[in-house]
Order: sequence, then structure tokens, then C-alpha cells
Amino acid sequence: MLGFDFFKSANREYNPNNLQETINLFQKERKIQQQRRFEFVKFMIAGKDILDFGSGYAGFLILAQEFAKSVRGVELEEQVAPIYKQHKIPLTRNIADLAGGGGKI
Repeated sequence: MLGFDFFKSANREYNPNNLQETINLFQKERKIQQQRRFEFVKFMIAGKDILDFGSGYAGFLILAQEFAKSVRGVELEEQVAPIYKQHKIPLTRNIADLAGGGGKI
């Protein structure tokens, strides 16, 4: 669980009396950033294959899925796998797997 030290180090606002409120603010901020990133590139990605490195909780890929030819995420964190499965987004945990194990992409 995230502690208040995380929010201090990230220079984010936090409510020391309500950790859940702080987490909700952080999640809202993340969604705004994902939407801004998507709006910036949506016409550049239309009809293209998208590979997002460090794709986290797939927020950008979920938005991009509607415009892109295909989307795929590369993310080391195991706990995000159900999100990718729910949205039918391929998830790769190791870049070498993209090259069929040959080590070159």
C-alpha cells in the first residue's frame, strides 16, 4: 500500500488524515495525464501498430485501441495482467519475447 512518503517524494498533494482520498487524487491525476498524452498523439497513431513500453495499467493503450491498428504493452509488473486480459490487449513481460526469443527486435 502506498504511504505518504511516496506523495511527499513525488511532490503531490496529500491528506495525512485520509490515505484513500490521497490515492483517489493520484489516480485522477494519472487519468488526466493519460488522456492528455492520448489527445496529443491520437491522429499520429491512427491505423498503426502501437507498442507501449512501461505501459503500466494500460490506460493509454485502452484509449489508443480505438484508433490504432493494434496495441501491445510491455510491462514488468505482474499484477496488471488481468487489466490487459479484460481489454483484450496483448501484454509482453520481456522485450526479448517480441523477437521470438532471438534477442533482436
